[in-house]
Amino acid sequence: MFLWIKKRTKLMMIDGNEREEVNNDPKILELEKIVTRMSFMELSNATLNFSQDNEIGNGMLGKVYKALVPNGWTVAIKRFQSSENLEEEFVSEITTLGSLRHPNLVPLIGFCSERDERLLVYKYMPNGNLHEWLHSTEDKARLLDFALRVKIVIGVAKALAWLHDGGNFHVVHSNISTKCILLDENFNPKLSNFWEATLAKTNVIDSNLSLLPIVESLDFTTYKKDVYQFGVVLLELLTRKESYQLSCLGLNLSSSSFASPLDVDTLLLGQGFDNMVLQLLEFASDCMKFIPDQRPTMQQVYQTVAAIAQVHDQTGDPEIKLHLD
Repeated sequence: MFLWIKKRTKLMMIDGNEREEVNNDPKILELEKIVTRMSFMELSNATLNFSQDNEIGNGMLGKVYKALVPNGWTVAIKRFQSSENLEEEFVSEITTLGSLRHPNLVPLIGFCSERDERLLVYKYMPNGNLHEWLHSTEDKARLLDFALRVKIVIGVAKALAWLHDGGNFHVVHSNISTKCILLDENFNPKLSNFWEATLAKTNVIDSNLSLLPIVESLDFTTYKKDVYQFGVVLLELLTRKESYQLSCLGLNLSSSSFASPLDVDTLLLGQGFDNMVLQLLEFASDCMKFIPDQRPTMQQVYQTVAAIAQVHDQTGDPEIKLHLD
């Protein structure tokens, strides 16, 4: 817990102006039960008043800043833009990601809601997002070798399978892409951006999750949206083409051979993994079939990609390990 955060006071100084710190809206008080509520002043100080030098990202919801907080933790702070129009997304991210704990989900550790300011505080992921590694420079893509790419694929599949069938809850992410897959210091993938997530009602609902707009049930097409998006991510990892480029390849979605070996990232070829690359390429086509009920479930996806990797790990070059865990 962030013990360094000061308790609420009546007024605070921001840019030389007094501003009320207290927001006692009942919904905000409920959110405070899920993750730590933080002071805008503290977060502003930690980012040097949201200095451009501290900016590490700029997404659909706002800018993200790297900050070192007084207890020594390095965090990523997302400052929402036009928060009046993004209240639902703000609440959804807190109630979903703040309530769920899994090794492949990015930890949400705090939030701030003061007047028109909305901020979320996450554990900092030093290796950024997967999209940057694949598409920024060829040197970075080369460092993201095949073993690491498979490790990322398996971690993402494991997280989505858990979200879809987590026992007392069923969550569909609905926004999977290489930009929302963050990488820690060991390149373990962490899913982020849960503001479009949907929670299905089950017999037992955690009191925190009950703050979300819960639907009675999720039909299979909703789950299969995540499967399709996972297939796009897998294809992007194998081809190093942007997701929008993949739709321009002229490939037949109903074909059992969705992508040609000619489309594979040349950095992956001739490294002893060609057979596995082709297996995963074909499996990506299964995930992206045009008819949703022809796609596998995420449990089947996780089992399949793990099995493909495991077979290679047992029969491939002993000097090349995929480090599956």
